Amino acid sequence: HPNICSILDGGELDDGTPWLAMEFVPGETLCAWSAGRALGVRERIALFLQLCDAVQYAHRNLVIHRDLKDSN
Repeated sequence: HPNICSILDGGELDDGTPWLAMEFVPGETLCAWSAGRALGVRERIALFLQLCDAVQYAHRNLVIHRDLKDSN
């Protein structure tokens, strides 16, 4: 999905703990980005719908984020 960062690598530690290395995407939080561009309600909702589409795509592919918030 174009709005989800890439998973670069993954594995399991010696104690069985799983780990993922993901692409680093620099930027602002969603709220700061929206405020910095003075987005109106319609623009914010359009952005939120893109976010929902990305989360739905991840869930359809059995990826659960478990910590969704604007700073992530």
